[in-house]
Amino acid sequence: GRTLSSPILLEQRIEYSPLERELVWRATNPLERRNPASLLELKPLLSCVFHEQNHRILWRLLPPAPRQAAGLRRYLNFAEALVIVTDMALGDELGVKAAGLYKTVGVLYDPGSAVSPRKLGRRAYRNYLQACLHATYLALEGYDDKLIAQVIPQLYANSPLAERAVQRAGNLNKGFLMGTNLVWQRRYQSQALKTLATRRGAPLNLVEDPLSNWQQYVFAEKWFDHVEL
Repeated sequence: GRTLSSPILLEQRIEYSPLERELVWRATNPLERRNPASLLELKPLLSCVFHEQNHRILWRLLPPAPRQAAGLRRYLNFAEALVIVTDMALGDELGVKAAGLYKTVGVLYDPGSAVSPRKLGRRAYRNYLQACLHATYLALEGYDDKLIAQVIPQLYANSPLAERAVQRAGNLNKGFLMGTNLVWQRRYQSQALKTLATRRGAPLNLVEDPLSNWQQYVFAEKWFDHVEL
């Protein structure tokens, strides 16, 4: 909670709590393991280093941010969506059993799914992640669930997993979507501009139309190459 309400996201520094020994002890000690709440007490103290690291890598790869308020909002929401969908990929790679456990204790943000990258193949799985990405981006932009459910199948008509992508994006925490994320953007707009809009190059101005995602698609393909998906 503290890190989500601070501008540290914009710094090239990750704060985390080395609690592995405490987690293992509470999960395996004969007395402590009888009380699951004891394990979950530590969850608010943990950060997902994978998620935080990807944010900082992404800041270096993205074009500069636009200075207009609406453009900056779309830019930040796209960056968040891209990191979230990478969390999804990690969950899928680990599998539901392992990812679910790690999410329960707070070291991952995604519990994985039944979608198998190995079974689908690289291109089909990327198409699925692209659908997840745009559905997540639209959710962060505040679009209604019904509209998202209409848009994604239109854009990804050839993907048998388009509806599943919509459902997965719909599982995102509503408190984060409509509360924490928006509050952070309003509170640290000036810091974000100072960090992300002052670099050389043309800014990434994303269009507002929910049916136009070609800019996001092209950059996401570069990101997937970078993280070897």
